[in-house]
Amino acid sequence: MKNTLLILAVLVFSLSLSSCTKNKSETITGKWKVTESEFAGNKLIGDFNSAWYRFNEDGTFEKSAEGKTQAGTWSIDEEKSLLTLEFDEEDEESKVLKVTLSEFSDNKIKMDWEEFTMEYSETLVPAE
Repeated sequence: MKNTLLILAVLVFSLSLSSCTKNKSETITGKWKVTESEFAGNKLIGDFNSAWYRFNEDGTFEKSAEGKTQAGTWSIDEEKSLLTLEFDEEDEESKVLKVTLSEFSDNKIKMDWEEFTMEYSETLVPAE
């Protein structure tokens, strides 16, 4: 009887811990501000307070930087930590952007990608 109660207690505890864990799609939902940008290994200097991303639960996103707002859809490959951003704009040179999530938590995301053989990186923190 004691063993049964112990096993039941461990099972309930384990289930309560797993139910508190959010997946990447749930964590990324919301507004994130850009705090740091890098291009070809060099930190970019500028006002990043105005640059942000908003990832919506319905799989759409907005990105705002330098007075320009872009929109599109997003998806995450949880296993590979790969974020895909597909921009709506027809004139966007890189319509689909595959971003590696090199750091990912509730309070920090670091995104790395390559575009036209150049390496880019942005660090995001929650805006709200």
